[in-house]
Amino acid sequence: MASPYLVVNASNKYYDIYDMNTGKKMALLYPREAFIIIDNEGVIWNIKIRNSAGKIVNVVVHDKENFIGDNCKPCYFFPYGKKVIDGREYETYLMRKAKNIYTPSADYWGGVAQNMLVASNNDIVGETHSTWKAIDYVKRSTDGKWVKVSGQGYDYGFVETGLEDGSMYYNIPFYGSW
Repeated sequence: MASPYLVVNASNKYYDIYDMNTGKKMALLYPREAFIIIDNEGVIWNIKIRNSAGKIVNVVVHDKENFIGDNCKPCYFFPYGKKVIDGREYETYLMRKAKNIYTPSADYWGGVAQNMLVASNNDIVGETHSTWKAIDYVKRSTDGKWVKVSGQGYDYGFVETGLEDGSMYYNIPFYGSW
């Protein structure tokens, strides 16, 4: 199984999200809305998405219209910007709210201030905490320098995306250019 990842509905279409096991409508996916793909097997997708009550729900969908494959793109297609850090180019993302950063073992590492940037070159989210996005660097608010997220034998960490706060382009705390 591939790692879970953060994606964006890159189409201008709305999609009713029905759970294939119950037939119940679970959510409505809006244009430019972010959600998590946990895994898939062919056209069967396990996703996490915010429902109309704002709660994150796990849904198994049968993608007969292929809306996920054709219209949903990984977040790295939509960075806020790009920055060369320590000789390597990274996609950067704006943190609209102060959020916590964790090591891969889910231990608190530190935080990122509101309106600061984080840098990453992937779309991966945590397997245990799927609303946490993998990052490599965080920009400090105190001096504007980039700091490598590392510790406990890891050279990366995870930042809370704030998906529980919002999933639309105008209110998700972890934001690119979607």
